[in-house]
Amino acid sequence: MKKIIELIKELCKKYKELIMYGIMGVLSTVVNIVSFTIFEKVFGIPALISNVIAWVITVIFAYITNKLYVFESKNYSGWIFGSEQDEDWTQSLFCRGHEPQKEHFFNPVLQNKWHIKHLCELLKIKQEHVYSVIVFSDRCELKSITLYNQAIKVLHLFQLRHGISGFLEKTVLSEADIARLYNLLYPYTQLSEEKKQEHIRNIELDQESREAKRGKICPVCGGELVVRTVKRGERKGQTFYGCSAYPKCHYTEKM
Repeated sequence: MKKIIELIKELCKKYKELIMYGIMGVLSTVVNIVSFTIFEKVFGIPALISNVIAWVITVIFAYITNKLYVFESKNYSGWIFGSEQDEDWTQSLFCRGHEPQKEHFFNPVLQNKWHIKHLCELLKIKQEHVYSVIVFSDRCELKSITLYNQAIKVLHLFQLRHGISGFLEKTVLSEADIARLYNLLYPYTQLSEEKKQEHIRNIELDQESREAKRGKICPVCGGELVVRTVKRGERKGQTFYGCSAYPKCHYTEKM
């Protein structure tokens, strides 16, 4: 028993940095979710503003853990479809006896890419030191997610610790660096009500613009539905909607 305890101590000492980063990664997401819930549910602050404040608090917390991660947390349920390069992702909600209800939201990978770009410009740091981690609630199912960049992770909350383990390298921030970054970020947590409302209006206008451009979406795989023509049989010449992912997806819909 004594040898086992000594072995555990030795392993903990050897992999202390890895263990601490894993713990702090999980805690960063917890801080994000808890902060958002407090600002929205307790203080009654609108969801968009609460999300911005929670994100800033999470970034500051991540700096203090001595490693830069940018977490984008998403509290969705149902099936989630999307690709790293798509402008919008799809959420399909199912209710017995009814057609699937489809909702669209801005690609969180692109959203976090925007966060990282401006964060690096503001803080004068290299993007190679920042990792993009998109964390979804355990209530949803990541049905079809396509990623091309290995520096990006899209996962459930319960997968977070294991999912970011591959990012864990040497420490890149000194205590002086952390203090400098904190002082640079803090003023952005003190936004005026006018600035918050302006941010909300810009998001709403952007969402309306994307909605106007968006076509019909496949409820099965999240792909675009395109107009097709029957080439043979009794219905030859008739048109219908078919999934652009055919032959991988065979979903069709009458026009």
